[in-house]
Amino acid sequence: MQATAVASRSRFAYAVHPLKIVALGDSIIYGFGDPVGGGWVERIRRSWMAPNSLGHAVYNLGIRGDGVKQVAKRLESEFRHRGELRNRVPDLMILSVGVNDSARVARPDGRNFTEFEIFQEQMEALLDQA
Repeated sequence: MQATAVASRSRFAYAVHPLKIVALGDSIIYGFGDPVGGGWVERIRRSWMAPNSLGHAVYNLGIRGDGVKQVAKRLESEFRHRGELRNRVPDLMILSVGVNDSARVARPDGRNFTEFEIFQEQMEALLDQA
């Protein structure tokens, strides 16, 4: 299952107020594998915090090893406990999950860590929750 949306770069580049962007998910969001730059979310955060910027806030809420089930459990908690997000809906939320659910590591039968039907149900629930 894949959900995509076309984003307009100009919409964010010319915003008149500071944007709040939340990136929530697994190690891809976290930045694992990019020891120099900290991953793509961190690179965006740094570029948007340049001098004379509007002060956009990018929240990197990625955790290595998380699957869709763990991300869904964290979603509500992250918004409840982060005061700066609690009272305002973010301008953009990016969800990235599925890499760990599809892992076959230590699975002698060669099946995914999470069965596809279960993953699909959990992903639909996560998207409804988001």
